[in-house]
Amino acid sequence: MISSTILITLLLLGYAQGGPIAVEFEVAQDTPFETTIDPAFAATSVTLNDTNAELPACTATTKDCCTKMPTSLVEITIEDKTLWESVQFLVGTDIKATITIADLEAGKPASPVTPAPQAKSQTNKIDKKVIKVPCVPGSMMLVKKNARSAPDNNEVKVSDTCPATSNQNPNGCIMIKDNYYPVYVKADMQKVPRLLTITGGEGQKLEATFKPSAASWMSHSVAVILASLAVVHLVQ
Repeated sequence: MISSTILITLLLLGYAQGGPIAVEFEVAQDTPFETTIDPAFAATSVTLNDTNAELPACTATTKDCCTKMPTSLVEITIEDKTLWESVQFLVGTDIKATITIADLEAGKPASPVTPAPQAKSQTNKIDKKVIKVPCVPGSMMLVKKNARSAPDNNEVKVSDTCPATSNQNPNGCIMIKDNYYPVYVKADMQKVPRLLTITGGEGQKLEATFKPSAASWMSHSVAVILASLAVVHLVQ
């Protein structure tokens, strides 16, 4: 089986040369296999060569399928946490994820905690909290605590950097620190190689060939870790 070190090398070479990335795996034949691949770009299409059709989303009953799992590591600042109940993360106008202020402050799942009303002070500020979001947001929505509270819900667009003073952004700030684009794939390993193709919106392409192997010790699952987008930027 090809090593993760070789995979990372191939990934970097592919981007440096501007061509598609090509990797190979060996999988026990006539058995299902599962793999998660991060091509370091947002996947717009995932196909297998023997059908050339877009793989459907995985369910409990599907065999050949995939699940795109774009994820961002975001840094959030909120000037006064007592004004808001939760934060929503939007892609365009669609709400893709949400988190309570209590969970955001804790940095992990927790029961919502409603702080007692108090005067605005530095202690009410959530400053540069970094969390993982299951999407690549274009903005966050600060959701007020109740219908009678003020101010109204406030949408904050993603910024390249967050200002040092709140005068430029009175309610808060969100910036993306890193993006991840893992694609989970489940399929049956046939007696002939199967070519998995992942393409992106800007001409990016990753081709992974799954070759049958008769080895009895071969794992039915393949875990592949590829370089992150931040690493790829180093060679561009």
